[in-house]
Amino acid sequence: MVHSSIVCDRHSGNQVKFYCDTCEVPICSDCTVIDHRSPEHKHRYLQDAAGEYKQFVEMTITQLKTKEKENDDSTQAVQKMVTKLDATFHEEEKKLQDHMTETIKEITKRIEENGRQLLKQLRDEYKARKDELTAQLKAFEIVEHDLAYTREFTENLIRYGSDAQLMSAKRNIVSQTKQLLNIETKCDPVAGEFMVFRPSDDYFERKSLGKVQLTEYTLEDVPEFLRTGDDVCVALEVKGREDVSVDKISSEIIDPTNKKETMTVEDHKNGTFSLRCRVKIEGDHKMTVSVCKQLVYSSYVKVISKKGLLFRIGKKSASKEGLNQPCGWVP
Repeated sequence: MVHSSIVCDRHSGNQVKFYCDTCEVPICSDCTVIDHRSPEHKHRYLQDAAGEYKQFVEMTITQLKTKEKENDDSTQAVQKMVTKLDATFHEEEKKLQDHMTETIKEITKRIEENGRQLLKQLRDEYKARKDELTAQLKAFEIVEHDLAYTREFTENLIRYGSDAQLMSAKRNIVSQTKQLLNIETKCDPVAGEFMVFRPSDDYFERKSLGKVQLTEYTLEDVPEFLRTGDDVCVALEVKGREDVSVDKISSEIIDPTNKKETMTVEDHKNGTFSLRCRVKIEGDHKMTVSVCKQLVYSSYVKVISKKGLLFRIGKKSASKEGLNQPCGWVP
């Protein structure tokens, strides 16, 4: 392809034949002895500089294509997760509505209110996760557009542009491609599809239609009362997550003086963990548990004196129907 000659914008009539490596601009012969003199400036033939830079641009195009492929794979993964999330939401929503309808036939409007609250919780969580995934898809679309535009522009410049045009655009191309190549395009979905409505077995006992479980974590054996010197020892179960290890679980006890004690974590290698910490003073202690930096539990444990009364049942009475002497003991 024959390219038209480029004339120097500083020295009229002079053809641009050289390239200043110091200033990164094409120049003419007059420039080499006036504005870009040696040894302060290093210059060479424009054709040589362009030939070297073309190799760099071709390598950059290959990298951009790889980024495009990664971005496309990530987009498909997120789209698949959106589909799973939709299916899970509709399935669990139907389960919740069916259970709510059956229960409302027998009890009061308080249940209806409880059901509306649970539906709102489920829908709000669904909307929040859907928005997060949609935003992630939008971000991938923007990156895809920028990657494709930059690649196509660079390809056309290599194919149809002159050496001078190529080298004139070098600075912008390097800056743009550097930014694009630093973008993380190999990403997992930012939200999962896990959300389950668990019906209550006995509304009259639990005063609720059930609960919406939004995390894969359950905590068991949490004590309501403890004595000073006892250990808080609870069981954490992680469902559907194989990437959770001891280093991703953090738990602490905050005593009434706001002193924090870190709970030790033991991995049983079956999806369950034991969290343990000794309480030393009386009063309400706040226990928090986080998994992968997400708070999954927060509650209070009441600690009483080592020899203090734990429970009082009834009262002393001289009548035959009343209590006179307690039987048994509390350790």
